Amino acid sequence: MQETVDFEDIRKLFDDTWDVGYLSPEHLLQCAHSPVKNKFHVYGADYTNNTHFKNLFNSIVLVKTGHTWDYSHYDQAKDIMSNSGIVGWYPSYTNYKQAAIHAGLGVRAKNSLVYSFKFGFDCHVCMISFQPTIVNYPDRSKKRNYGLWKHCEGCDDCIVNCPAKAIHYDEKEPPWIDSGACENFIFFGKDENVPNVINYWHKNVHPEIPQQVIDNIKTVKDMKDAIGEFKWDTNGYSYDGNVTRKDGEIVYVPHCRECTSQPRCSKWEGKYPYDGSDPKEQMIRIIE
Repeated sequence: MQETVDFEDIRKLFDDTWDVGYLSPEHLLQCAHSPVKNKFHVYGADYTNNTHFKNLFNSIVLVKTGHTWDYSHYDQAKDIMSNSGIVGWYPSYTNYKQAAIHAGLGVRAKNSLVYSFKFGFDCHVCMISFQPTIVNYPDRSKKRNYGLWKHCEGCDDCIVNCPAKAIHYDEKEPPWIDSGACENFIFFGKDENVPNVINYWHKNVHPEIPQQVIDNIKTVKDMKDAIGEFKWDTNGYSYDGNVTRKDGEIVYVPHCRECTSQPRCSKWEGKYPYDGSDPKEQMIRIIE
């Protein structure tokens, strides 16, 4: 197995829809000891929520432009590396937000998300670890910021515009996110201007369920009591834990993005395209 791999040889494998950064073994250890709220999309070697970790190697952090509920970037990154001719790599999973910050690819905002310096809030993060030593990586120490993004100072746009009232940021108390309230609104929120997941699912996957049953669902517990498991299993739909598909093609499932579209820092200027317009056009707008 090769002893070293040049960072530039890795970076040039990924096109402009990606941003690529370096993560040292020491920073990976720090990420590993930064708990994640929900191990929902574990992909590769798991460096989370444990006390002792083995085989901590240097890694690259990959930020991919895209929307939530589409985690196809995991397989895309794996496919790119599989065709690269580089050996001694493997997908790895850790606190990706912390990894992106350590790699100098973004900064944390009041909405608890990492604002990518390249793509804003509309992105996903994954990571590839390498047994060979990565050499000639760029020094991003000047871009590394462990505090709050400077544009969040004096701004409460995401807090005020969160329809779930899930963002809590008070200088007198530690900031926190009510993840349960956020998830409940994403799936079951009642707002005529913001779509939710269950209405899309009901219309396209299981329209035989009475509308009144759907309207009465407000929490995950309500859903389990009323309809049981949330299955994407009819009319050509499927969900593998990372991506929703219709007849084998990835589909966009509209849901709340208000905390990333309403703030003045957003690339969407307060008007997120919930109508599911062409993702390629959206991608061009984000990159520009």
